[in-house]
Amino acid sequence: MSEQTAPRPFQVGDRVTVHGRAGSHIATGTGVIDRVSEHELDGAEYLSVWVRVDAPVMDDGVERKWITLYLEADGVTPMFSGTIEHAPTDPSIGAVTQPNPAPMDDTTPSLVELDRREAAADALADDSKHHGIDIRFDGDDERPSIYFRCDAPSDGLCHVVYDCSCESWHSEEMVDGIPQHRDSDDEVHMGRFVAECRLDDWFDNSDEVLSGDVTIPIRPEWVEGYYIFHVGGAS
Repeated sequence: MSEQTAPRPFQVGDRVTVHGRAGSHIATGTGVIDRVSEHELDGAEYLSVWVRVDAPVMDDGVERKWITLYLEADGVTPMFSGTIEHAPTDPSIGAVTQPNPAPMDDTTPSLVELDRREAAADALADDSKHHGIDIRFDGDDERPSIYFRCDAPSDGLCHVVYDCSCESWHSEEMVDGIPQHRDSDDEVHMGRFVAECRLDDWFDNSDEVLSGDVTIPIRPEWVEGYYIFHVGGAS
């Protein structure tokens, strides 16, 4: 009696046929796995697999070059819905595309959570709502100390770093809960979340970081022959 061999986890470089998500729709295509990323949601680990398909699919008029699928931590078993299987290495054999994909079913709780992340990223477009400075006056002749403050959620775009060498990019966005940007050649690079706000380092290491005017109210207090001044209502 022969022993059954455990399926090999899918990995970067594998040629596969995948039925998964392309933007806001479900699509089927054949291509090569471009990236496998580890994630955690509600304490459970899972993988996202990005397949660069041979023939792009259309998503509400937008051409999508990648189809994504979520796998269990074993790297083999699809989560939620979708399928993935190894395909012939010859691109001319068995290529499959679905030019008019079906709408995504947003009733799956975990996918709703990923959409929430995208909405949260969109809400961070106005950085002034989530970033500011704290000014500390020590009561001596020195200039006040200024500290950068980030109030953005941990999955905001300001907590994203990229391992690529891009010095500039455009179209930074969240796709399927994963941050990404496009370089000057319109290639997509995917990022990861870190605890630190990336704007903090820019703030601390820029020469003329602040511009503009601000008026801070003060409260004078007479103390034994002289005034001391308190910022706002501080004492």
